[in-house]
Amino acid sequence: ANAPIVGVDLRGAVTEWNEAAAKVTGHPRRDVMGRSLVQDLIVPEGRSAVQRVLEKALQGLETPMVEFPFMTSNGATVEILLNATPRRDHPQGGAGHIVGVLGVGHQLVESVDMEKIRAIQWLCISGEHLGEAVHQANQLIGELIGCSNTVGMTHTTVTGGGKYDAAELLVTRFLDQEAPAAVRAYALGHTEAVMGQPCLDWARVLKEHRCWLVFLDANSKYNTWKQMLVKFQQQDLQNAAEESSSRHSTNPDDECALVASQYQDLMAMQRAAEEGLVPVIEFGKECLSDEDADALEAAGLAAKGWMRLCDDPEDKASVREERLRRRCLPEIIFMLYEVRFQTGQWLVNAAKRLKVVAMRKRLPNAYDVHCNQLNIQAANYFRDAMKISDVVASYEHKLYLILSRQLIERLLECVRVSAMALLSMRGKVSLDFEQGA
Repeated sequence: ANAPIVGVDLRGAVTEWNEAAAKVTGHPRRDVMGRSLVQDLIVPEGRSAVQRVLEKALQGLETPMVEFPFMTSNGATVEILLNATPRRDHPQGGAGHIVGVLGVGHQLVESVDMEKIRAIQWLCISGEHLGEAVHQANQLIGELIGCSNTVGMTHTTVTGGGKYDAAELLVTRFLDQEAPAAVRAYALGHTEAVMGQPCLDWARVLKEHRCWLVFLDANSKYNTWKQMLVKFQQQDLQNAAEESSSRHSTNPDDECALVASQYQDLMAMQRAAEEGLVPVIEFGKECLSDEDADALEAAGLAAKGWMRLCDDPEDKASVREERLRRRCLPEIIFMLYEVRFQTGQWLVNAAKRLKVVAMRKRLPNAYDVHCNQLNIQAANYFRDAMKISDVVASYEHKLYLILSRQLIERLLECVRVSAMALLSMRGKVSLDFEQGA
């Protein structure tokens, strides 16, 4: 993974430290494992703040985009933005218990983008300018991730990275929690003009702000899942290479424990990614608070959920909403497909690894129950990946109107690949109906 990944257990001792974290801080993995994150690796003036973040995560509360001030190997300070997420065990796919904290980092934000963000931050100092701050933030986010081009744009390949991190930093750190409430107040004014703009426009500012919040949250959770998956894939390749070049085999029990640990972490990240991505596609009202929903209803903007079709090509605000829809939804569609399909692939490979372990222990049926459960889960993920085409084809959502021919062909190819993966499960699980894992 290109982003730093740091993990601690219930005592605050380091349990995860990837190459990116080692590169940024100068501390190799072997020197930090088991040490106290707060006392040994955080600068003294930042320890109390980091400790509070870890305590919140251990209580089940995620903190996005928080600065961890690390001491580098040469005594300097480097600040890394991390999403602090509770780490759980998940026996049999259940809710599980919190066993630590996982921090997934972000790429550095470019200085020119940070200057623009700081300018918006100044608007947040005065409560009367919070609405304008949200309006300016919407404009900047559109520039950062490419929503200021033509309505027909079909860019869907770039996710994450410094521009996305700059946008996420803007909405999660520098916009005060009272900012949406300020915009709501403007939107509910009905007849008054605020800052020279009709109140309907301010309702649209609020709606766009909520759209960006949901999209960026989904993107962040997708990237956290992706980084975790890539980390495990690299780890598995490295272990396989060491196994083939060594005369001594890895302890089968250690390999089995590794599969179980990876399964717990990946399932937690997969569930979080689904929870972020699905509401975006399904136009769920849960994307809005009750207060926001009331404000949009009063302004006549509540129809068709958080993104609606452009119903007035002459209305610039309506066209902007359509541009936002076309920019975000195709990317979300393929993110969700990848989360489901690649998670299924990993589960299939995990079952194969357990089979190899069983053969090495000369107990060929030792893990049959576990392998069967993994294969059932994989088959269900392949089915769910195929179902995304049903959502796109739905007349209710009309997502097919925002996909170019090239993207539709790409989606059909994804469905074909998922179908082939599902058919390859014949003989391992029943394909007649969906089964519970």
